[in-house]
Amino acid sequence: MVFDTLEKLLESACLLFLATTVIVVAWQVLARYVTSSSTAWAPELAQVTFVWLALCAIPIGVRHGRHMSIDAWFAVTNRRVEQVVVTVASLIVVVVSLVLAFYGYRILDVTFTRQFPGLGIAAGWMYLAVPVSFVLCAVFAVEAWWDQLRSDSLGDHSPTSSATV
Repeated sequence: MVFDTLEKLLESACLLFLATTVIVVAWQVLARYVTSSSTAWAPELAQVTFVWLALCAIPIGVRHGRHMSIDAWFAVTNRRVEQVVVTVASLIVVVVSLVLAFYGYRILDVTFTRQFPGLGIAAGWMYLAVPVSFVLCAVFAVEAWWDQLRSDSLGDHSPTSSATV
């Protein structure tokens, strides 16, 4: 399925960003203590990769229902009430994600005019993670909502079928 492939790509990107962040920070620490000097690009690259790591992990959490949830709502025994609660919660996640994506996109004009001096790239490449991440959050929230509505059993909150707020 397309969503599974997209999730695998996000997971791979997260692993790459994590490895890069760890290696760059380790290099920076080693360079500072061994040679008593540091590089200008290392902290900036670590910052960019860490932001992308954190923001790429958010849609994965949304898809698996690992974001903030209110478990008390799922003590309900009425399937119809549960569907309403899941729909409202999913709608909130989608709306908040799209608002964040919209404003993240709007700020790109400004951020692409600023440079990371050590890396020599536009700061917008770091800020691009915001709209990308939150559009994916909205997509995965809709998928999780749809899966939850189609699930047969009451309270079936399996990893890819939960969309709670």
